[in-house]
Amino acid sequence: MVTTYIKRALFKNLIFTLILFFSLIFSSNIYADPKLITTIGKPNTFGNISNLTISNTGQAYILDKGTQTIVHKLDALGKPIDSFNLGIIEPIDIGISNNGYIYTIESTYIDNAYKGIVKKWSTSGQLMLSWNTEAVANKLAITNDNMLVVALKDRINIFSEQGLLLKEIKGYIKPNFPNQTKPFTYISRLAISTNNELLVLNSDTQLITINLEGKLLQPIITNNENSIGLGTYSNLAYDAQGFIYDAQFSLGADSTSSCHCIRQFNSQGKLIKKLGV
Repeated sequence: MVTTYIKRALFKNLIFTLILFFSLIFSSNIYADPKLITTIGKPNTFGNISNLTISNTGQAYILDKGTQTIVHKLDALGKPIDSFNLGIIEPIDIGISNNGYIYTIESTYIDNAYKGIVKKWSTSGQLMLSWNTEAVANKLAITNDNMLVVALKDRINIFSEQGLLLKEIKGYIKPNFPNQTKPFTYISRLAISTNNELLVLNSDTQLITINLEGKLLQPIITNNENSIGLGTYSNLAYDAQGFIYDAQFSLGADSTSSCHCIRQFNSQGKLIKKLGV
């Protein structure tokens, strides 16, 4: 079973994640004010959406978790194309490679410890491959050459399409200290750009941009009122121009770092605009 806080975080991010991804698809001018383009589905169209991913052709794959886990496939305009049943599993995240394979990660209890499972599916929902990770897998990203980037608690593992561990990134390397690796504390969110730059949310207070070798590419963005103000349940995404997006829900009346909104930042963490209030 996935821990309760993970379930709650995924559920509360649902609406913001849907708006975020479809806004990125339909937006023709990145400098225009962000607007809600469309709403996908009607009451009871979906059961319990937990996450989604967008293919390089603009199709959406939506994780719908109830007594069974269903993946809904939508075209670039939000029209349903297909759906298939993954069975009684509780995937945490979903991704699709450029060559059309679907990947999910889930958590399971093995040998007195929670561990992650990566699964590879065909576009028709046939399970093709699965393998375990050392610890719980929090987030999944896929490079433009179809390698799997899986965020564990304190490290990032990079796998081939066949499940072979190719690389392990345990922290980030500053340009002035090439022989020193600063360890990650806790990775809660992960995003990847079109040129394979990784955006890592570390301990909910640091936004770190690295390449696939772990080298720091931008100054670290930290939590403060003039910066990204990241919270535990924020989702992250890049657009093709390198802008950063997150989705926030209100954490309470006294919260100053969340907003029931989607926020856009530049690569230095400066707030550009908000969608929603």
